[in-house]
Amino acid sequence: MHFIRSFLLRMAGLGLWLPSSGVSLFRNKKYQIGILGLGLGERTTSHSTLFCNLCISGILLLGLFQNLSAQTAPTAQLLPFTVDFGSSTFTSLPAGVAVWNGLNGGSISTQTLAESSAPTGNATLTAATSAQTTGAAYGYAVGGDGKLYIQTSSNASNGVNQPVVAVVTTGASNITLSYTIDVISAQPRTIGVVAQYRVGTSGSWTTLTATSGSNPFSQAGGTTGLKTTVAATLPSAANNQSVVQIRWAIWRGTETGNSSGISIDNISISAPTAPTIST
Repeated sequence: MHFIRSFLLRMAGLGLWLPSSGVSLFRNKKYQIGILGLGLGERTTSHSTLFCNLCISGILLLGLFQNLSAQTAPTAQLLPFTVDFGSSTFTSLPAGVAVWNGLNGGSISTQTLAESSAPTGNATLTAATSAQTTGAAYGYAVGGDGKLYIQTSSNASNGVNQPVVAVVTTGASNITLSYTIDVISAQPRTIGVVAQYRVGTSGSWTTLTATSGSNPFSQAGGTTGLKTTVAATLPSAANNQSVVQIRWAIWRGTETGNSSGISIDNISISAPTAPTIST
């Protein structure tokens, strides 16, 4: 990414030098270049045409690199949507579920920062049967119960990974969400999680208001195990949409000591079935 930006800036300043000729591009009408198939081989053209071609090439490359670094949106699933992550460890996620990274556990240290955080990539999922210390996402299982486990750390890219799900709500209203949170690793540093939603695959997120359970939830120290079963009704803005995303934004406290980890499980998103009218 830095290379492409430098490339564009140098062109904008008319300071591009070609290694093949050792002369400035804008002092010699003949050039040899091969970027994205534009101008391959030696041709004669005007300075302005060559400059435009190179600018287009650079912009295309910049867009390519940005797309490669962006997180992938999970494919939206029809309602009702339920996920319990099975009974054994796993290294791939069910349809409609993703885990995003590009989130710095050393700086996302409050609920407010988590709520405004912006992931930039896809986390790798690793199987685990015990609490971990490396910040990452894990397909965790103990005693025949699988869970999506997020271990926090100070890591700049995988310090506070975010689970996300996506659903189709076309024709639906009064949509409800429920899920459970377990603490897998109870350590001195606070771990917090807040469920949010948005319509579509971009833009800002809105924190959900729980009708039961705790959203947000946080804990420092304490014990492991099931901590809260959350239920929430999505706002009317989520009704009748082609894509609604729900994420669990996580933060890591600033206390001294080891980092904590939690799991998300038993996710359910549903809406009342419209009554059948007989005639």
